[in-house]
Amino acid sequence: MSMLKLESFFFFSFFLFLAGCGNQSKPVSIEQEIITPLSAGNAVDDLLPYIDSVEVVPLETTGKALIGLVGKILLLPNGNVLIKSTASMFMFSPEGKFLFQIGKNGRGPEEYLTIDDVCLSQDARELWILGGCEIVKYSTETGRFIRKTTLELPEICNDAIASGPGHSAFLYYCPQMDENNFSEDFYCLYRYDEQGRILQKFLPRKDYGLNIALITQTSDNRYILRPQDSDNICYYLSDSLPVPRVKIDFGKETIKNRYSSDLQTYLRSDYYKMPVYIYDTRDYFYFSYCGPEATDCYCIHSFKNSKTITWERKGDDADGMFMIVGADKDFFYGIYNDYRDWDEILLNRQDLLKRAIIQKTHFRIPEDSNPLLVKVKFKF
Repeated sequence: MSMLKLESFFFFSFFLFLAGCGNQSKPVSIEQEIITPLSAGNAVDDLLPYIDSVEVVPLETTGKALIGLVGKILLLPNGNVLIKSTASMFMFSPEGKFLFQIGKNGRGPEEYLTIDDVCLSQDARELWILGGCEIVKYSTETGRFIRKTTLELPEICNDAIASGPGHSAFLYYCPQMDENNFSEDFYCLYRYDEQGRILQKFLPRKDYGLNIALITQTSDNRYILRPQDSDNICYYLSDSLPVPRVKIDFGKETIKNRYSSDLQTYLRSDYYKMPVYIYDTRDYFYFSYCGPEATDCYCIHSFKNSKTITWERKGDDADGMFMIVGADKDFFYGIYNDYRDWDEILLNRQDLLKRAIIQKTHFRIPEDSNPLLVKVKFKF
C-alpha cells in the first residue's frame, strides 16, 4: 500500500544513541524525558481547569492573503507568524497584520514548483521551502528570493526538512508502505550541506512510513522528528546529530514494528501508536496519538513537575476542528475556522480543547474573513 501524504490528520535516565551515517558517528549520551500517557496520565473530561489563558489574533483579510487549508505555521523570534496555506506562504505580524507573501508557485528561476515542507534557518532569517529535489530559500525580512539548491540523489523524494548547523539541512524521506523495502539497509534521515551534497545519513528504517507532520518546529526554532517506529522516540534536530530527547512509552500496549502495511488495519488495531503533531513550549510538551479503533487521543506533559493529562476525542462534530499547529515559549497555537456563532455550536459535540476555547472566549469569525489564530496557555 502506498504511503499517504496528507495536509492534516485527526485520527486517531540516560540513553545511548548510535547514529547510523555515512561518516560513522560515535554514541552520544543524552538525558531523555520519558512520558507514559497510559500509566501516569490523568485522563480528564474538561480542559477548562487546565487552561490559564486564551488569546485571539484575527488574521487580516486582504485580496493578497486569503487563508484556506493551513498545512503548517512557523513562528519567528520577533513574533511574526508564517502560514503555509495550500501552496502559498504568508507572513503576518504578531497582531495579525498581513505583511507580505514569500515566493510564488511556478517554474520561474525564483519560484518553487511545489511545497513538500518548510522550515526556518537556524537564525530565522531565511525560509527554506522543500519541493521535490530542490530547496528554495527566501528572506524572512523582505520575502525576496535568495537561492535555489538542487539536491544530490534526486531519486530520493524527500518529504520533510529541518535546518541544521552551518546552513546544512536535515531531510527526511518517508518510504512507501512496501514490505520489500526491509530486505535492504535503508536510511531515512539525511543531512545535506548548503550545496546540496550529502554529509551524513541516520536512522535505518524499522517500520512502515506515514507522511504526516513528520517534522515540527520547537518553541526555540529547533525541530522535532516525530517517532518513526515502536521505540516512540522524538528526535530533536539542531546539532549535527539527531538527539533523542523524549520517549513516549505506551508500555505493553505499544504496537509492534511492521504490524501491518494496511493503514486501516494498523490504525484500528487494539494498540496505541503514532504520536504525531508534536509541539513544546518552555514548560509543556503536546502530542496527539492513535488509540484502539483509531480513537483520537491527546496528551500534554509538564516538564516542570512531570504531571501529564490526557483526553480522548468525544465530540462527533468535525466542522472547523481545532488543532494545535505551533508553539512559542508560553503558548500553543492553532487555527480556528468555525464560522458559526458560538451559541449555535453544540459544545457536547466538540473536542474538549475547542469546547474550552469557546467557553473562554465566546468569539465569532466575521463572514468573508480569514480564520483566527488562537493561542492557548496551559497550567497544571
